[in-house]
Amino acid sequence: MSDIKKIIDYLSENISDPAPKYIFIKEILKESPTSPDYLNAYEYLTQSKWYRELAGEQWDDGSWGRFHTQDTKSLKKQTFVTTEAALGRARDLSLSKDDPMIDKCIKLMERHIHGKETWPDNIEKHKDGGRSHMHSRPFAAAANLNLFDPENPAMKPKRDIFVKTLKIALSKGYFDEAAWEQENRTYNGPCLSGWNAYP
Repeated sequence: MSDIKKIIDYLSENISDPAPKYIFIKEILKESPTSPDYLNAYEYLTQSKWYRELAGEQWDDGSWGRFHTQDTKSLKKQTFVTTEAALGRARDLSLSKDDPMIDKCIKLMERHIHGKETWPDNIEKHKDGGRSHMHSRPFAAAANLNLFDPENPAMKPKRDIFVKTLKIALSKGYFDEAAWEQENRTYNGPCLSGWNAYP
């Protein structure tokens, strides 16, 4: 235990960069979000180039442009070529759903899951004319929303379909890809491959 304390003491004294400092206080020390140390570290983080770069590229609707596929023809050059890439940076910074920037994107993902909003991504070409791609989009949004707010009621119906599809695919004691794909073919599943990150 004394060795762990020495490491923690050393890190407490020597971490100066705002991103690692915030992550250390939030994730390692598990400081309360209302504690002065936590609030100071978060304020310091929001002034960092890492945070400002992310905030500076967020669109008015809460996204960072396309959700999953880069727009290679866009004249607007961005560090974050998709919303998913930006959310990856937000996760790397250990931002939570309470951060205003993340909250704004969560509201957009909720609208997308409910079919009140659509991403500007092109429809990928599939044998079914893109129907499965359109069907899968809210599931991809729900999976990303889950990373920041696993109790969010907007994504629960999508998570339930993931779980149901996984139960069917694993019912023989191993992952039966054909059973997973059968659910996708009938649009009872998420229309996403069982081996990708979303499920």
